Amino acid sequence: MPSKKTEKKTKTKPKSKKLTPTEKLNEKIDILKAESEIQNDRYLRLKAEFDNYRRRKEKEFIEIIKKCRKSIKKMIRGERKEVKKGKTLISNKILRSFI
Repeated sequence: MPSKKTEKKTKTKPKSKKLTPTEKLNEKIDILKAESEIQNDRYLRLKAEFDNYRRRKEKEFIEIIKKCRKSIKKMIRGERKEVKKGKTLISNKILRSFI
């Protein structure tokens, strides 16, 4: 019988050269800078989104105010016409009473 050889497959890690403490710190600084940039980008995007939301709501509020003003003006015009009619009727009755 042929002999079976057991082969061990060993995973070898790529040999990395040992980093000095300064190099390790520089790597950490680079990583933290990248994370900081990501967080800053998220913050700026959220801020811009909120500013857009705020402007949109202000425009909507202004539109509502304009519509309310228009409807109030219409009501006042109608009442003003009624008051004028009432004044003319009263003045006509008073004038008729003197005639």
